[in-house]
Amino acid sequence: PYSLAMLRDQVLAVAPAKAHYLGWSLGGLVATQIALDAPARVNKLITLCSNPRFLQGEDWPHAMKPEVLDT
Repeated sequence: PYSLAMLRDQVLAVAPAKAHYLGWSLGGLVATQIALDAPARVNKLITLCSNPRFLQGEDWPHAMKPEVLDT
């Protein structure tokens, strides 16, 4: 199934043992997940136009409102 964990695993399968990660948009979420789950494999983490969450929540107002994606 398509998931953040699946994307993380696929990137780690082909990435060097230690790498610089630059993630744009959804790629930023993948790069951040790699940094969280495999910090020894990350030399630098750069995210561009990325947000830890795409949708707002009670604890995260810094993203899109859910109704934007409902249309």
